[in-house]
Amino acid sequence: MSYHIEKQFIPGLTQGNLIAPNFVVAHESGNARNTCPDSLEREISYMTRNWKNAFVSHWVGGGGRIVQLAETGKFQYGAGHKANPYSYAHVELARTDDKETFEKDYAAYVWLLRKLAKDAGIPVELDVGSTVNDKGIKSHDWIRRHIGGTSHVDPYGYLKKFGINREQFKADIEAGIEQVESSKVSAPRVEVKSQSVDGKIAYIQKTLNGRYSFNIKVDNLFGPETKKALIKAYQTELNKQFGAGLNVDGIWGPKTKAASVTIRKGAQGNLTWVLQAILVCYGFDIGVDGIFGSETEKAVKNFQGEEKLTVDGLPGKATFERLFN
Repeated sequence: MSYHIEKQFIPGLTQGNLIAPNFVVAHESGNARNTCPDSLEREISYMTRNWKNAFVSHWVGGGGRIVQLAETGKFQYGAGHKANPYSYAHVELARTDDKETFEKDYAAYVWLLRKLAKDAGIPVELDVGSTVNDKGIKSHDWIRRHIGGTSHVDPYGYLKKFGINREQFKADIEAGIEQVESSKVSAPRVEVKSQSVDGKIAYIQKTLNGRYSFNIKVDNLFGPETKKALIKAYQTELNKQFGAGLNVDGIWGPKTKAASVTIRKGAQGNLTWVLQAILVCYGFDIGVDGIFGSETEKAVKNFQGEEKLTVDGLPGKATFERLFN
């Protein structure tokens, strides 16, 4: 998935050169009074009028819009006098009180931070290191703690309002937009590790019936009906989260394979839940909680090894084909 970047460069803006393009800085507006539907436009208007006080290269908001106000790789006033000479780009996130709008904004925000890091040739990792020479994506809070020259702690307070903690933000930044999309539909955090594998299959069958309005038999057995239902659930999530346009027919075919995405450690949501469910059905005694942790990664690697696939713990097209075909 990619996004269109609207260019609205600030008239009369002047930018100096950097010492080194080591950072992409993640911000949020910090303006609790501006959460209305046009909050993005208001923030851009204010910054355009007052750029001599502070300005950044990019804003995100309004349901996933991205607006560029200044050149990247040039000096911006976003994170204090100590970090600004090392900041390739600064990305501000406009506020909202609407969860659906936030989810769209957050997906675009993560995508843009990753893109800018790649453009700058710096690591796509969050808040690593402690000096101006430690390249990567940095939160404004990291700048405050390690570089100084600013007192801001964003974007964590605002992200937390919508259930995104530091660990989740880091995982989403480092895993990529596919995983952000995967996490947008929450899976129930059900702990089932104490159950037998057969008990888990019954749980999986009941959940498939409830979540997707299927009507499969709850018999604790992994048969063709359950396998078809899991493929249908997978197709449903690809359509919902990525606009894949698949027929939800429960048949693994070339179109479903082509639409498959790679899921990484740290991902959360219904795609991860489906992955865990099919692994359980093949006999792996893992939790089915929609959270891709070390236990799930180990099961994926074991399955890949058994199937003589590349053992990387990254279930993508080839791994899902073996699981579903």
